[in-house]
Amino acid sequence: MNLTRTMLILMLAGGALMAGGLAQPEKSPEKNTEKGEFTQKPAVTPAAEAFSKLKAIAGTWDMADEEGKNHHALESKVSSAGSILREVMFPGADHEMTNMYHLDGDAIIATHYCAIGNQPRMACTDFSKPGVYHFTFRDVTNRATPDDAYMGELTLTIVDADTLTQHWVHFVKGERGGEVTFEMKRRGAVKATPEPKPEAKPSPKAPAGS
Repeated sequence: MNLTRTMLILMLAGGALMAGGLAQPEKSPEKNTEKGEFTQKPAVTPAAEAFSKLKAIAGTWDMADEEGKNHHALESKVSSAGSILREVMFPGADHEMTNMYHLDGDAIIATHYCAIGNQPRMACTDFSKPGVYHFTFRDVTNRATPDDAYMGELTLTIVDADTLTQHWVHFVKGERGGEVTFEMKRRGAVKATPEPKPEAKPSPKAPAGS
């Protein structure tokens, strides 16, 4: 082996050692020790924090009618590995509808699958009021004409752990139309008040001399 070739081999070997010493180790993903799976921990943003609290409404919700009778109003469930909140309004009814909530960068998106057949998307970007989610119109799919009605605004308020309100605004020809508010209670949170038992009446006394 000549001197030139020997020097070349030494230079390459030294370069490889230097590269290995200077290279930064890759960050390994966090491991879920319970399931043995590796997951990438998402960054905590105001939207992500608010969405985490929104998912707490998962469960069964009832709403009272004008006569005070409770009806099944909402069924919410966290799905897709925690990345969405899916809720069904008026389950089993002819006007059953579905809402999907998920993150989109610094916003929470609500997609309303309306019974009239279109699908408006609304975005919430202001998280300054805890428990209040104000969604404003972004776009709508499957609208036949620009004059067709659609739901374009939603204010969802978590009043407390067992009370939820949804205020919906629909638009016609791009202008605000009717509004409706649903107030719901988590099933099982309100117990029926037992009816009072009638007071026992004293037995009539027998007339004297009988």
